[in-house]
Amino acid sequence: MDLAADRAGWEPIDDLEGDFNRINPAYDGVRVRYLYMSAFTRSDRHLGDFDAIVRYDDLTGERAVWSAGPHGHVGEGVFAADPDGSAEDDGWVLVVVTDATTDASDLVVLDARDVAAGPVARVHLPQRVPFGFHGNWFPEVAA
Repeated sequence: MDLAADRAGWEPIDDLEGDFNRINPAYDGVRVRYLYMSAFTRSDRHLGDFDAIVRYDDLTGERAVWSAGPHGHVGEGVFAADPDGSAEDDGWVLVVVTDATTDASDLVVLDARDVAAGPVARVHLPQRVPFGFHGNWFPEVAA
């Protein structure tokens, strides 16, 4: 957006199809370097379920991809900032992943600095979680 010129535009950053772009919410309203997105990487994208989380670096143009595997379907990733961190990408991407063969869901935790390395934690959930989106992470607040 160019407020001085009263103009807005867009340009594609990749050929991957995806949605649910997320950033570290502490950077809402300012230019960010890192963007996280749910994406299609398999050829069966016609089924309509995302299968990967992608991290884009807007400074270098690099992308890193974590795939949920041949039967994994991901929801929208949510950025959870590291309370001890100071950099834009200090935190984790939390995403619910459902296995299409078992109909079981896990909460997967990815290091926001290195999503391609895969989960740093995985919590098996006691029941399948339906696909959802537009959630947020709020750290515990002392009363």
